[in-house]
Amino acid sequence: GEIETLTTPGGRLHATRAALLAGVARSEFLDVVAPRGAIYAFPALRDDVLPAFDDQHFALDLLEHEHVLLVPGSGFNLAASRHLRLTLLPEPATMAEVLARLERALARHVEAATPRYAHG
Repeated sequence: GEIETLTTPGGRLHATRAALLAGVARSEFLDVVAPRGAIYAFPALRDDVLPAFDDQHFALDLLEHEHVLLVPGSGFNLAASRHLRLTLLPEPATMAEVLARLERALARHVEAATPRYAHG
């Protein structure tokens, strides 16, 4: 049927899923369980990254500075969420760009959270 043309190898949703998984595999900061049938993914910050992560603040910062809209995991009643929800509906090239922007934003947050030592 029509859904198979989207979800099987060569289909657009399959390709977008592959772009998401490739972007997360390259990430210094993220892990994800590969979606199996859903049209969204729920990547999470690795446990060793940003112990005081505020997913809502990050989502707003990502929208303001990188023009990427996603849903913070805490929107799904997860306390102290380190998760972010992304839809698999964009084109594969768009998803690759989203992951690049997400990585850039996370790098900024890690840099801002890294203590600086004064030389004296």
